[in-house]
Amino acid sequence: MESNEDNRRILVVSNSFNKLSLYISSLRWIGYHEVGKAGNLSEALEQVRKFEPNLVLVDSTRSSNVGLGICRDIRQSCSSDIIIAGVYSKFEHGDLSKSYQKVGADGSIEESIITSDKQSFKKELEKIIQGAYLKRSGGNPVERQY
Repeated sequence: MESNEDNRRILVVSNSFNKLSLYISSLRWIGYHEVGKAGNLSEALEQVRKFEPNLVLVDSTRSSNVGLGICRDIRQSCSSDIIIAGVYSKFEHGDLSKSYQKVGADGSIEESIITSDKQSFKKELEKIIQGAYLKRSGGNPVERQY
């Protein structure tokens, strides 16, 4: 197990208790130990204010656009410094990946990577984080502690 040196705080949002548990376990396994959770929009907004996460990982499905609404509402009502990553199943990649971008997410990750390939999960998270840094800095690499 690795240790994440910069101690990013990550909030996981899903209305599925099982997915919350899996995602949190995977995040801790790759070195993220400051992990919060929320099961719906009101909990997510409350946790964003209290927990002050650097990154929010939001689960959604095509049949339930709740996660997309959560991404949009967090982006509109909270700090623009918060990095938002959406989670999609491999069957929903095209639809949800584009939809996440439209509502303000910084990137998206396939669910199976989170639960089965921890090193790829860590790389994907870091890619989203670095992309968000670049976007917020106007394309210039930025050394910021998130």
